[in-house]
Amino acid sequence: MSENNPPRKKHFGLPKRSRSNPHLAEERGRRAASDPSSLPPSRNGSRTVFSKFWGKVTERLARSARQSPNPEPTAASSSAQDLPHPHTSQDLPPLTTITPEPNPSQSSDLRIAKSENPDPKVVKATLAIAKADFEGIRQVSGIVETTASSSNNLQPVPNAIDTFSKILGPLKTFNSVATGLADVHPYAKVALSVFTCASKMILDQVNQDAAVSSLLSKISDVYALLTERDGLARIASMLEIYEKIARQTLECADFVVHYSDMKNFWRRLGKHVFNETEAAIQRHNEVLDNLMQQFRDQMALTTIETVHRIAEDPDVSGMEYVPGAGRNTSKNCLQGTRQDILSEIKCWVRSTGEDVPRVLWLSGTAGQGKSAIAHTIANWSYERGGMRACFCFDRTREAERRHEKIFTTIARDLADCDITMRGALARAVHDDNELKHTIDISRQWQKLVVGPIGEASKAITAPVLIVIDALDESGNATSRERILRLLAGDPNTSSPQLSQLPANFRVIVTSRPLEDIGDVMNTVSHIRHISMDEIPTESTDLDIQVYISAMLKNPRNTFDDGHFKRLAQKSDGLFEWARLACDYIKGTNKIGLGPMERFDAVVTGSSETGTRLLDDMYKRILTDIIPEKERREAIPAFRSVMGQILASLEPLPRAALAVIRQHFSSADGRYKVDWVIGPLSSLLTGTTDLHTPIRPLHASFYDFLTDKSRSRDFFVDRTLVQGDLAFASLRVMDSERGLRFNICSLENSYLPNSSVPELEKRVKDSISTELSYSCRFWGTHVKAMSFESSLAKEVEAFFDGERLLWWLEALALMKSLGGSVVTLSSIADWFSGHAEFTHVGDTTRDTLRFVRTFAPTILRSTPHLYLSALPFAPTQSRIFRKFASKFPRTPRIVAGHVENWPQMEK
Repeated sequence: MSENNPPRKKHFGLPKRSRSNPHLAEERGRRAASDPSSLPPSRNGSRTVFSKFWGKVTERLARSARQSPNPEPTAASSSAQDLPHPHTSQDLPPLTTITPEPNPSQSSDLRIAKSENPDPKVVKATLAIAKADFEGIRQVSGIVETTASSSNNLQPVPNAIDTFSKILGPLKTFNSVATGLADVHPYAKVALSVFTCASKMILDQVNQDAAVSSLLSKISDVYALLTERDGLARIASMLEIYEKIARQTLECADFVVHYSDMKNFWRRLGKHVFNETEAAIQRHNEVLDNLMQQFRDQMALTTIETVHRIAEDPDVSGMEYVPGAGRNTSKNCLQGTRQDILSEIKCWVRSTGEDVPRVLWLSGTAGQGKSAIAHTIANWSYERGGMRACFCFDRTREAERRHEKIFTTIARDLADCDITMRGALARAVHDDNELKHTIDISRQWQKLVVGPIGEASKAITAPVLIVIDALDESGNATSRERILRLLAGDPNTSSPQLSQLPANFRVIVTSRPLEDIGDVMNTVSHIRHISMDEIPTESTDLDIQVYISAMLKNPRNTFDDGHFKRLAQKSDGLFEWARLACDYIKGTNKIGLGPMERFDAVVTGSSETGTRLLDDMYKRILTDIIPEKERREAIPAFRSVMGQILASLEPLPRAALAVIRQHFSSADGRYKVDWVIGPLSSLLTGTTDLHTPIRPLHASFYDFLTDKSRSRDFFVDRTLVQGDLAFASLRVMDSERGLRFNICSLENSYLPNSSVPELEKRVKDSISTELSYSCRFWGTHVKAMSFESSLAKEVEAFFDGERLLWWLEALALMKSLGGSVVTLSSIADWFSGHAEFTHVGDTTRDTLRFVRTFAPTILRSTPHLYLSALPFAPTQSRIFRKFASKFPRTPRIVAGHVENWPQMEK
């Protein structure tokens, strides 16, 4: 319960028992006599009591789920005495947001989307307590009156139960546990509430009839089964079978509670009470037996999957992976647009004939909406289930070298979709550990994608879909050459032809129609090409008109369909232009111009088309923000801040950009980030949030700014800021909040990094975004500069102090130690040929040997950088001579200590 989810004033009412109503008993008797098969609810519906309860509880709960705000999920963490900031462990784990508005009237449709299960440890502990309590119960005769409970307020049953306590013990135990698990997913509450209601109806019955003891025993078996092992802990993932058992159990409880009434009615009808009772109980027992077997089967299946996943996780999770490169629902096409081409692509994906091309290349110029189509298809495939992966390139993240990790990332995403694929992938890397980190994408493709898919396809007939978006942003032509050759099935490679892959294998690639991409994609038969230019103009204009009408909706109805149509015709088929135009029209940057005046300015403006039309819109927006008369003072600030944003090797949030600017060596550090990015919300992400990385909203804006012939006054030269970034990165590492010994406050060296409690959180809290960036990319910014003494002296100071070891420590904790090899190699090359700094170059190469020798040890347990790597470094190595004496409380080798690096490391 929280401020966002207060307790409800009204509770769900459970049905009350009514033994004195003869009409109700007669109705039950007639139904049982005339239609014996009416008893099992799984076929012909439930009785009055059951249907009222089930309908009421599901309807109220569904309404509650729609109306009540969901609590924000929080990370549950266990406390530890030796942690500096221990957290109190929670009794119950957090739950994720429920799926919106399911249909409560259809039990088969009650589903949970990505909800967490109760913690098995909590369930087991509660079970132990409940069973212990039950063993101490003394039999007490008498009537037990309890108030009806609800699914929001599961009340425990009183300890006093009747002489059937031995048989009904599991019901008591279940209720004790269910009470503790009341705060679970709303639709899991339904099942728990029904089980609790059924048990209360039975436990409240004063005089149990011996004739129904076999049914009571079977019901007891059901409750015992549910509380075995971690059955209750899996309620969210096994809700459908829980729901079926709950319905049947409540029906049985209704039979038990009203058995006396029915027995009397059968006598009045002249029926043989014993025979009727046996027949009814047998039917109930058969249904319960069948459902319990289904429950056991599903428990066994989920256990097998869990065991397999635990065994395979170390192999699969250790593979290279690019976070944030997947599908994005916010990039989907607007509902109702691009329907023709989306239908065409979906039909192609589903067509699994041998003669169907395996690859689809969707090409188009900037702003035509290729990525929106790609993400829509990727999300459609995700919603359908089956094996799928989406990988997006991004020009602003070239430092991640995504082209070297494309197929390891895709393979991991496919493995998350299918247990067979996961097993095949785990086997592939288990015997060849180097595959996890290889940058040879031919081997990645063959061993991690094609091979496992081929193995999994024997059991999968549904389409296997891979979406590769923005291939043109993968870097230069050289970086994507091998990817293109693999997709084309180049006979000069060892990989199989795509036409030889399973018939249900599909790859979608989007890109601009660059020459190197077209030369490959247009020459092979198994690649289908769709150009955005081939889409009928009328269809595109209509889609853009729908988009514009959605963007320009306003309560005053300033615009009508005629305005939307004119703007759509002006767009020349560019969705990005339409977006910018709508933002400009709705903007308020300039006094005196209302929406209609801005609309007129846009539609009567430039007569350009294509890229030039897009450039004209960028100029219009920037001119509105920086009028010509103000450019003398404003343009230098604009170029400096935008230069930093475009030259950063990964997008950074406002706060990190601002801190880095404080360490600029030039006077440009005086320009504030907020001064520049505030008015650019239609062109950049993260302008209103301190923690969202700032980057161009569309790649075409990046191209516009960095091409002087297109942007003119607004041209941004990224190279001019490289020096400032190099100095700033080195100085951030040396600042007050920079590098330091044991930066994450690790308590000891006994645990490997993988076992350190909450290490990921510690790294995030202790290593700021700007420090993380500086540690990983300072070498790249130095290498991008021409050699100059002032910068060389900054680098010299870095290698001369303990900051060097602290840098390696931070990289190891961030799992980026491998990047130090590239940095050190680049710096050694940068110093080459400068005699006055020869010692710095030598130190750089010595450190490189140190990293290559001891990286596995440091990555496994970072404290052993100081406790093992440094003491075992050769005595004549520069790093040992400089730093070993500064750590006196570390091991010392008294005999056999090598003096120099092995020959292979020289």
